[in-house]
Amino acid sequence: TSESGYAAVLGNHSSEGRSFRIVRWTAGSSGTPASVPFAWVSDRLYRIRFRGRGADLMAKVWEAGTAEPVDWMATANDTTHAAGRVGLFGQNTGRQFASRAAFGTEALLAPALPA
Repeated sequence: TSESGYAAVLGNHSSEGRSFRIVRWTAGSSGTPASVPFAWVSDRLYRIRFRGRGADLMAKVWEAGTAEPVDWMATANDTTHAAGRVGLFGQNTGRQFASRAAFGTEALLAPALPA
């Protein structure tokens, strides 16, 4: 495929166990500019905030109904894709994976989602 971009991924990765990662994919290949351990629990809802400003990538995750962390949890500087568009995708594993989404730009912050 010729699709390219970045994603904030919460998952169970064979080499790292349960973790939160910033993933880069380019024309069918992928890399992981940042990865942090995150002991997520099945059947709980989580919120993810992902920000890209030029080459600076920042992401955080927290359980729905709890306070958003002040600090970014995963950060990277990656110049592979310094410009582009925002999108949302998910993998359906038989569970609800994205019930609501909000997007913002540099000039317009994403609106707060209801609890």
